[in-house]
Amino acid sequence: MNEHIDTMERLLRAKKENSKKESTTTEKNDFMEAWIGLALENGYPGEAEQFLYEGFRFCGAEPFYQLLKRSDNQENIIKQLFEGKFYGKDSNVTFRIIMHLFAFMLNDGVSAHLQAPVIKHFDSACLNKEGTRLGTATKTIEKYFLNVLSPEADLKPLNEMELSPGVITSFLSVFSSLLNDLKQKDSIREPAASNIRRIENWAKEYLEKSGKEGIQSGNNAEGVTGTRLTGEPQIISDEMKKIDVNSLSSILNQANVLASQLQQENYTQKKRITELKAREHDNSLKLREVSKELEDEKAAAAELRRQKCELESKCQAKQHEIENKDRMLSEKDAEIAERIRMSEVLSRDRSRQADESLQRIASKIRVEYRDFKDAVNTPMTVDLGENLRIQLQSVFEILEKGGMKIE
Repeated sequence: MNEHIDTMERLLRAKKENSKKESTTTEKNDFMEAWIGLALENGYPGEAEQFLYEGFRFCGAEPFYQLLKRSDNQENIIKQLFEGKFYGKDSNVTFRIIMHLFAFMLNDGVSAHLQAPVIKHFDSACLNKEGTRLGTATKTIEKYFLNVLSPEADLKPLNEMELSPGVITSFLSVFSSLLNDLKQKDSIREPAASNIRRIENWAKEYLEKSGKEGIQSGNNAEGVTGTRLTGEPQIISDEMKKIDVNSLSSILNQANVLASQLQQENYTQKKRITELKAREHDNSLKLREVSKELEDEKAAAAELRRQKCELESKCQAKQHEIENKDRMLSEKDAEIAERIRMSEVLSRDRSRQADESLQRIASKIRVEYRDFKDAVNTPMTVDLGENLRIQLQSVFEILEKGGMKIE
């Protein structure tokens, strides 16, 4: 047993000293043989479990799967995996082990009752300690599941699993969401692309069958799987509920902001009304003064009859001139207002188009950005460097397709 531990510790030390170096086939085989030897001699709980997580970069979940295949009590080995001390301690490694193991199971067509615990724990393994989806989840699905899954893998019907319909629909909901995120990436390649279509057909087959069973069960509203009579699945995962709560909270915050704005606008309007009333009072005083002056002029006109006709004639001429100028000003004001309106419309259109373009680019880059954020504090490895290079290339391609000239 000590020999097995010494071998794995030696390999881990060498890997730590030169993390950029890709493990050789010999190193991977040595690690797997040492791990399996330790697990067969001492059992999975304990040091074997610790080395499985710490040495995941060598062989992934393959050592555990080989132990599972050799075990006389496979159900107990699976149970030990999910009840292990290190399970969930590092959410990223845990989810990679689950997905890698699931791919091996499907490739070999293991029994449905062995696949069931993996499906049951899929949702929780995909979440970090804060209860939100792992930023590396899509990368994990692509690298450790879709790229490992064989084209000849036996995808057993989900309705044959010893799981409740709620567990299966929740599994499909989260899995489908991750696959949809992957499909938005321009860098997705074979065999991942083909396997995405296979998984979607796998889920569709289950939903169609469960929908028919729901109709035959005699429920007037829904079948046992939560499927409406129209056949549309009502898949609502815990994560989707969280999104709804977050959306509601955002709406309430926006409503509070809007209410404050309306109160401020109301105060401003009241202040303006007060100012208008004061201005109206001033105008009334001025009007009375003008009326008095007019009466004085009329009195003077009685004494100046000779000048009256001349003054009236000039007054009429000035009045016509004022009317013409007022009409011209009104026309100019209308023309200016129309030009301002057209300018604002064009400005909004350009702003909206630019924003939509940026949002489309941001939507495509967002997945790569989440992966990058999760990898910021991760020690640099060859795999990580290669992934970052692929991510960077994907970002450049997205920017070029969005209209930015890089070269």
